Amino acid sequence: MAQHLPLRTRLEEYNEIQTELQNSTFNDPNCQSWYKNEKGIITNNWSRTVVEYQKMVEDVDFEEFVVEGSGRDEAERRKIIHVGRVKGGIEL
Repeated sequence: MAQHLPLRTRLEEYNEIQTELQNSTFNDPNCQSWYKNEKGIITNNWSRTVVEYQKMVEDVDFEEFVVEGSGRDEAERRKIIHVGRVKGGIEL
């Protein structure tokens, strides 16, 4: 079984996004957004536009992960998998 663990640098970048969310209108105590859980923590993973998000996740870069187990050789061989982004059901 393969295990993919993100590198610390990628986690730190994710935490920067969470800081942005904490400073957004979603974090206002009067906001009853579905992005908040029962403890008031914002669970959304993105604070910018959908297109920016799609561009960020359209490629899986295995060099951004520590890959262990049966998938390691495949990850080292492929390096990057292009997933693409979808708009109106058509890959761009």
